[in-house]
Amino acid sequence: MIADLQRRLDSVADPDTKTWFENYLKHVIGCSGVKTPMVARIVAEWRSECGVERLTDDDQLAVVDKRLVQRAGAGSSDLPRRDRGGRTDRRMAHRR
Repeated sequence: MIADLQRRLDSVADPDTKTWFENYLKHVIGCSGVKTPMVARIVAEWRSECGVERLTDDDQLAVVDKRLVQRAGAGSSDLPRRDRGGRTDRRMAHRR
């Protein structure tokens, strides 16, 4: 499921956009090269086709966490925690 979403996003990634944003952000935050409106459209289509909206809130958050871990190369303990409403826990992961 996640691999399909990543394939879709990768297929429209623009290396020039990636370079520009990463330079603008001083390489502190990586960029996929896909602008936000396109990401929103692709994710909405993917959610509809894969039936993600039929999953429980916890399962939807698990899908998001898995994608973030894959993109960041981080362990899930390195990511901010979210409550059931999708709000991010303000405490830093490394302080737990």
